Amino acid sequence: MSAVQPHNKYSMTSFDVITQLVELTSNATNAFTAALYSLDPNKKTMSVRAYMSLSTHFDAEACFSYGKGPIGLVARNKAPLLLENSEDEISKMKIYKRKELLKGFLAIPVVHDEIEGVLVVDSKEIYSFSTKMQKVLAGFAEQMAWHLHREKQSLIRPKEEIFPYQEMLNYNQTLAGLTDPAAIAEQLLNIPSTIFSCDAMALIWFDQEGGLGRVVRHRGWGMNLTDLQILPGKGIIGSCAKNKTPLWVEDTEDRKAVLFIEKENMDEFKARLVVPILSNNQLLGIVACASKKPAGLTHTHLNRLALVVSYVASTMTSLKIKQQWEYAKNLDAVTGIPNHRFLADYRRSIETEILNQHKSVFALMIHLKNLPTLYETFGVEMGDSFLQQVVAILSNALPAPKHMFKYSDAAFLALLMQVKREEAYHLENRLKLVFDENPIYVNGKAMTVIAELGLSSFPEDGKNLGEIIGVAWNRTSHRARVAS
Repeated sequence: MSAVQPHNKYSMTSFDVITQLVELTSNATNAFTAALYSLDPNKKTMSVRAYMSLSTHFDAEACFSYGKGPIGLVARNKAPLLLENSEDEISKMKIYKRKELLKGFLAIPVVHDEIEGVLVVDSKEIYSFSTKMQKVLAGFAEQMAWHLHREKQSLIRPKEEIFPYQEMLNYNQTLAGLTDPAAIAEQLLNIPSTIFSCDAMALIWFDQEGGLGRVVRHRGWGMNLTDLQILPGKGIIGSCAKNKTPLWVEDTEDRKAVLFIEKENMDEFKARLVVPILSNNQLLGIVACASKKPAGLTHTHLNRLALVVSYVASTMTSLKIKQQWEYAKNLDAVTGIPNHRFLADYRRSIETEILNQHKSVFALMIHLKNLPTLYETFGVEMGDSFLQQVVAILSNALPAPKHMFKYSDAAFLALLMQVKREEAYHLENRLKLVFDENPIYVNGKAMTVIAELGLSSFPEDGKNLGEIIGVAWNRTSHRARVAS
């Protein structure tokens, strides 16, 4: 793939961010070409701003008139254009010097307050871009629009406001290389002082539904805020979460308001600033800052922090897409639940999420001893249907919250949280009874289940995930020997 070079009048920082967003677009869609065309409002023309293409015939010098032709009309109407399985129509786009055999084409308007450009994506592999993928691309386009708008503003910035372009570029590259939210949070709280400085800072991540927030990193507040919960609508941070807009208080002498919680002691901080981290209008988190000086946080601080959190949003979006790919890659083809490879690769993350956040966790192993015989007797198709019914039984019987895995060809593992010991033992015995006394019917034929179950608990039976899983597995074997 190749990418055009920035025009000299634009900052290298903005171009680097836009190039990364175009690259994200290309990777997310497996595109043949992903290109961003920016609008020159004076000339009323659009030219290539950045692109990634597998074609040697992509026309990087192509220019389109605003309101004319398909791409120009997308800009004027501010409405996307989707072409499916229409090679003749796609060829009229004039983005290649020679005709390419394309299957699908999508053009999305890039809008801030006004139209900033058009994002174009095409493919030689798929005829259509799903609704979910279009939403992802709309999020990328929203971020591109913000950066294109910032570029125009930078052209008229007063000379005394010298923006630290190189420092911001280096910081952005560091963020882009991070691979987990914890590292991103740590880096965010250590923004170089040449970019942004304040006396106190905190990062709050919000759950996927944008509901409850939790402080994950903080510094300078004079009190421990770790794991403090934030509710939308409560205090300055809660208002920011609810409205998804920045809030800036230059001097608290003129405005007394709760920042985190009612009983906080924040009187020494005179200026406060909170900025949401958004991806396609979904709230990912909030950065809260404070200064001990009145007017210690200015409009420049707001603009710079907004730029930083846009980098964070891009990195988090890229990370989420990568995690979804990894998750989908490690789903069992028959049952649709994570397989043993997923459990092995992400063991530490699972331990952090489950063992570190719950006082008691139970591992329930279900070994289908006669599964190979059932496949030999009834065939692959009925064997697969049998497995799917087993998973449905387990899913309905096991209380939430839970995690289920295909542990081996003939075994399933369930991790149970927020369950009392007597409830866990009762559940094990009830499932054993269900499998022993009730055959599973597939296409009208009864398939008898011979199931061996084993139960272990954390921390009584092991200090980590591997130990409690091993105990649960051994107990299935022990029960089988006792029964025989």
